[in-house]
Amino acid sequence: METYVKNNFDGFKEAVKKYQHAQVTTDDANLAYDYSLKGEIDKEKHTITFPETPTFLKGLVMGIGIDPLKPITYNYTVDGNQMTLFIEGDIQEGYPREMRIRFNRLGGQ
Repeated sequence: METYVKNNFDGFKEAVKKYQHAQVTTDDANLAYDYSLKGEIDKEKHTITFPETPTFLKGLVMGIGIDPLKPITYNYTVDGNQMTLFIEGDIQEGYPREMRIRFNRLGGQ
């Protein structure tokens, strides 16, 4: 992973300039970055909507399409200390796609 980050960090810094909602700051010396994107939670529908699709290292679009500038709505579940975001649908080629992202609560409440 470190080699990938080193080889793609400059491209990543250039790519994030197009984001309109995500806030990204980079730490060149440590090849690190902070990424922040605010979303809206609808507790009744169990959805989280972001104005842009969360994207990591410019190539890992956390959705079912390839355009990080499109808004996205995930469904979510919470089971104990784990939250799962998921989205299902079709993309241009018509292949069914599914994206699941799991987060584990660390420490605290």
